[in-house]
Amino acid sequence: MTPALITPGPGSRITEFTKRFTFTGAANFGLTGSACTFLTITGTVFVVALIPVCAVDLGVTGAPTVTLGVTNNDVLFLAATLGSVIDAGEAWINTTPAPDGLALPATMKDIVISADVIGTVAVAATSIDSGSIDFTIFYRSVNGGAVS
Repeated sequence: MTPALITPGPGSRITEFTKRFTFTGAANFGLTGSACTFLTITGTVFVVALIPVCAVDLGVTGAPTVTLGVTNNDVLFLAATLGSVIDAGEAWINTTPAPDGLALPATMKDIVISADVIGTVAVAATSIDSGSIDFTIFYRSVNGGAVS
């Protein structure tokens, strides 16, 4: 029996996209209780890998935590992480980032999403008021989905 020929469609290409998010402490930019939109998702995408890397140490007031998820499921990728432990040069792929390298966990790859990638800052009277994280996503478009 001859194997079937599979022709990749236009959505089979893996796209790499990187966006820097800078915390200021304002609403939707690090203020407690407000969601920070890290990546905007249009339609549906298959996340091959999501790799956030801290570019500038996060400056914190108090002991705020930040989650990583999507709209309506803000812990899809990562549970609450102390903002003070996310340092420049470290990949934020678990709740205890390390600069030396780690295996990419299952929660950061092979996931279908159709909502914005967000983080929610928590813990009363605190904020993440400076610093930045580069969010690199490798994804496949599903029916025209895109990331910006």
